[in-house]
Amino acid sequence: MISRLNVLSTHLIPQCSRDDHKMNYESGSWRPNSDGQSSYHCGFGGCSVRYDPTNGYHMLIGVPDREIPVDEPGVNTARCPQHGLWLYRRESVGAQAGARWSCGVEDCVYDFIAKTKGNWVRD
Repeated sequence: MISRLNVLSTHLIPQCSRDDHKMNYESGSWRPNSDGQSSYHCGFGGCSVRYDPTNGYHMLIGVPDREIPVDEPGVNTARCPQHGLWLYRRESVGAQAGARWSCGVEDCVYDFIAKTKGNWVRD
């Protein structure tokens, strides 16, 4: 039985860590999600970045019969204090350099604004 705490919300609008585009939801039955975990995928212009709360922002590297998540360098820097899972970038914040980061777990309302140099933590 899957714990309700680990269920990825289908109503998020995460932004890609590479190109700032909206990411699209993919159910756990989608072939690249071979571990059965739902995720969000960018796909803009062939971008392969994904997000799920367990792996954070990552890419999938294929090996025979398996896809392995590989972290996006410098992006996964904060976890939800309630669930201990990686946050996603929800939006840029006004004229000030920063971004709003939120928990991707269904019904969790935790978020915070990170003041960053530019739009991304890794800039």
